[in-house]
Amino acid sequence: MKKVCFVVSHIGSGSSELVASMNRNPRCEIHSTKVQYSSPESLNWMFSRGHKMRNSSAVYGDHLLFNASMSCRKLYEFCKFIYVIRPARQSLGSVMAAGYGEDEASRYYRFRLRRICEMAKRTPGAVMATWDDMARGEVLKDIESYLGLSSPLEAPNLSEGTPCIMKESVIEQCQDAYERYHYFLKSLNEVRI
Repeated sequence: MKKVCFVVSHIGSGSSELVASMNRNPRCEIHSTKVQYSSPESLNWMFSRGHKMRNSSAVYGDHLLFNASMSCRKLYEFCKFIYVIRPARQSLGSVMAAGYGEDEASRYYRFRLRRICEMAKRTPGAVMATWDDMARGEVLKDIESYLGLSSPLEAPNLSEGTPCIMKESVIEQCQDAYERYHYFLKSLNEVRI
């Protein structure tokens, strides 16, 4: 069976930088598509594209930023998952820069965090990371071990992101959601923080 890894996150989390770091590893090839995974057959496009390493140690993957991207629970059983989240104030500016209005950005961020928690609950043993974890380099060894990589991952080239210009009450509402969902993720016994 080929290894498949999904990097599941929200806009502005630092996951794009993590994906870039993973793609510098000879065994990883993580794409950023808008494929909707509704059945195990949805993975066929990955395998048909080939891989830079043509052997059983190759890790195929996709970077998922939207709730509609993953609707097949069967994939939870045999795919690997890495979850990346970041506090509201540091993320919402990037969400708005992606074309969302203030209310849409808030809604996207909160519902995305909720969906990440729903997925994490069904994928014991998955790797959970925050932007701060990546900035400190604390999660890279976990990812290497989880994916069975023989060569180390380079530290992601993280940026502070786009400044957040929105009502403080909206930021606080989103930050409350972040703290609640982050606490939930930390409390899952099987999810590594």
